Amino acid sequence: MNQAILFIIGLTGVGKSTTLKALQSLALDFELLPNRRELADTIILPEVQRAEGGEPKVEKDRLERFRLTARYRELYPAGMVHALQVYLDNHHKDGMKSCEATKAQRLIFDNIRGLDECTAAVALFENSRFIFLDAPPMVRLKRLIGRGDNFDQVAATRLENDSFIEKLLVLEGAEKVFDVYEIAKLDTSGIDESKILDAVQIILTEHQNYNSEDATSYLKSNLSFERLLYLDTSQLSIEEVTGKIQGWL
Repeated sequence: MNQAILFIIGLTGVGKSTTLKALQSLALDFELLPNRRELADTIILPEVQRAEGGEPKVEKDRLERFRLTARYRELYPAGMVHALQVYLDNHHKDGMKSCEATKAQRLIFDNIRGLDECTAAVALFENSRFIFLDAPPMVRLKRLIGRGDNFDQVAATRLENDSFIEKLLVLEGAEKVFDVYEIAKLDTSGIDESKILDAVQIILTEHQNYNSEDATSYLKSNLSFERLLYLDTSQLSIEEVTGKIQGWL
């Protein structure tokens, strides 16, 4: 396909929404396609629910959504990129012709994740470009539980709570992704324990479903700087992120 799409790549908590808002404020004449959640709600989840013998319904549970989207990838290895292709074929075919002739990165899709989706996007959309937003798991966890400041002070609010430590340790893959004692040291006073554990589980499940490291390696090995911009948002302010993207575009 010759569709010219600017793909945003990133897991939960890397700053995709904040970055997109900043880009929209620059009035760069971009058109946002329906985002990942919208395509999941309208294309992916209903198809899987029907395939499993049920009626399509709204699904808000993040972990169940991960299960359903993983099932969709079993049917279509390109995952979200396949759903985007379905959407474009049904809703955006005519608009793409004028888009290609005017501005290569006018359409933006938020977002794709993992190696399979990245390789599919590169293969299917020849004129595509990619902004990869990244951040360490602990930074993403802080943002997810509402502590977005990377310089938050820590306090031993749960460090001596053996029950909380045990609950962290039984989460599959927790010690591979996090230092669980650093989680216990986070200043999360006023935040319910279950909310913290839910946030940890969301990040762990994402890591199990989407290998960000392999995706990064593949894109850096196969795309030039003209097509790929990699940004670690834990090291940059939103103004710096926006400036780098604006210069790259």
